[in-house]
Amino acid sequence: MKRLSFEFLIGFPIILVITFFLFSETQAKQVVLPDSVKRIFYKEKKLERRFELIIDQASNELNTSLSSSMALYGIFFADSLKDKRMLARAHEVYGMSLNKKGDYISGIENLGQALQLFEQLKSFEDVAKVKRTMGETFRASKNYELAMSYLNQSLIYFSNNPDPVMLARIYNRIAATLLEMWYIKDGSLFGSFISSNPSISYGAKLALEPDLKVKDDSLVNTIQASKYHASNAKRYDLIISTNIIEGSYLVSTKQFEKAVALFEETVQLLEREELYEDLPLVYLNWSRVYSIGNLEEPEKAIELSKKALEIAIEQDVPVYIFMANDIIHSNYASIGDYQSAYNFLLEQVPLIQEYGEKDLLTQLKTLEFQYNLQESKRELLNKKVQMRIILSGITIVVLFTSVFIYFLTQNNKKQVELLSDLSEKNKIISEQNKALEQTNGEKDRFFAILAHDLKGPVKSVSASLDLINEDLKNGNTESALLMTATVSGAARRASDLLSNLIEWAKSQRGKVHVNPQPLDLTREIQKNLQLFEENLKNKQLLVTNELENPIHITTDKDILDTVVRNILSNAIKFSVAGGTIHIQAIQEDEKLILIIIDEGIGMNQEVLQNIFKIDAKNSRPGTAGEVSSGLGLILCKDFLAYINGEIKIESEENKGTKVSIILPLHT
Repeated sequence: MKRLSFEFLIGFPIILVITFFLFSETQAKQVVLPDSVKRIFYKEKKLERRFELIIDQASNELNTSLSSSMALYGIFFADSLKDKRMLARAHEVYGMSLNKKGDYISGIENLGQALQLFEQLKSFEDVAKVKRTMGETFRASKNYELAMSYLNQSLIYFSNNPDPVMLARIYNRIAATLLEMWYIKDGSLFGSFISSNPSISYGAKLALEPDLKVKDDSLVNTIQASKYHASNAKRYDLIISTNIIEGSYLVSTKQFEKAVALFEETVQLLEREELYEDLPLVYLNWSRVYSIGNLEEPEKAIELSKKALEIAIEQDVPVYIFMANDIIHSNYASIGDYQSAYNFLLEQVPLIQEYGEKDLLTQLKTLEFQYNLQESKRELLNKKVQMRIILSGITIVVLFTSVFIYFLTQNNKKQVELLSDLSEKNKIISEQNKALEQTNGEKDRFFAILAHDLKGPVKSVSASLDLINEDLKNGNTESALLMTATVSGAARRASDLLSNLIEWAKSQRGKVHVNPQPLDLTREIQKNLQLFEENLKNKQLLVTNELENPIHITTDKDILDTVVRNILSNAIKFSVAGGTIHIQAIQEDEKLILIIIDEGIGMNQEVLQNIFKIDAKNSRPGTAGEVSSGLGLILCKDFLAYINGEIKIESEENKGTKVSIILPLHT
């Protein structure tokens, strides 16, 4: 009896092991493998090598049903060998193949098992790889917060342990997540922004929204980072995948020409390298260019979607089949072919039911996964608490040492603070010195310009007086009288320049006194036009003044007259003889816009950009050689600021200039 018991105790465990092994082998054999795979598989004698062959085949197979079948075989095989690393790898590949089929629930479960096994093995690189795949799974199931969390964890590891292929993959999935989250999903951040103001280009609209531009740049930079690492690794499959994301971004932002060019380039690359896995997705995104709401060419959208559908059926990718049917039926409906639309919609019904159930289960599984993750973190926290108790004793010893060191360093603290304070003050003084140098530089350049502009009239007066004196000595009074007109003109120019200079200097020193009073703008314009009657007559200029009825405004009369005179003077100065000057007024809310338009020589963009800069060389002669200092417009801008007004200038070279003076109705 004792002998029997002993033999039983020894033999029973052995029988259990053999039974378990045979059971696992039986499970594995129930999975149907392609004949081509079987031939390679059974020729290989080494078990480890058999596993590698089956997993490689599963990873590279385009047909998702075959891929998942072979990966499942790998799980049974690895389980029979009791190899934890193999089992983790098999669960990872099986999870990836399930994701392609759209079975995200089972995908999350298998990837979670792979993650736990790799963590137990302390294989941190594999942990980071699985986290990337989990991030992709959560993206596909539209849980973008978890997706970004896992993708960023993976990115941190491979940023510190560079692997160009993995970096390309991670950036690729981050780009896909940001694209869906910000641009594609219902109620997305960019949705209403892109559809607003269709007449304005996307780039122009983006320039007006700095916060959105930062996000847009973030997506574009992520796409470029993926392409950069994929190119370095010569991974054309990743370049193709990233091109699809970029193409989808271009379609979403209505940049259709760029999108079509990129899709054509991607198809060429795909055919050249014989990488057909993502071909349905290329055609599906390409078809969006011509779908309703975009270029609206339904026939092209249907043609491209049918190509995608044919390949998706061949590859057995339900997600792509669903997407293709959806695009085809909606575009058939848009052209009134309701029979065809109905037929393709029928194809969608079972897929809609399947994905509706899967979406709900995926959400439940995600919550379960988050709960388990939270429990794991809590357990880890308990272990950390125990470790803290052990470390507390060490901390006490370190604390006493630290106190001693503290008293030693405390004596130097005041010196450090004084040095820091001194450094800060030196920095402030340095910044003030730079500002002062800049101001002095502007002042020097301004006075150089002023000296140059004054030198002409003064020399003209001096030379003319010498000639008058000579003529009077010779008794030539007629010539002397003619020269007095030249002296008068030069003196008037110098006087105008000095007047503008004095007014500008007042504005810079804050000495301008504003005295608002009720005025009739129409009357003020007419009075100022009378001052220029001689100038207008000499150049044969016509003024069309649309201000007929009284326009009441409360503002400073002197400032208004100064601004109007300067603008009218410029309009006359730079108008071609025989031209027309237009004067208009528009009231908008509580503002009045006075518009003065000439048909003169205008300005190029370089002159226009520097027109209000004191240190820029803005002076140039009028069409009849009139002298200009360039100070008048600067004076106008400064004076208008005192009455809460503005000045805007639009100009095109050889076509004229439009000046808008914006005034509050009540200063």
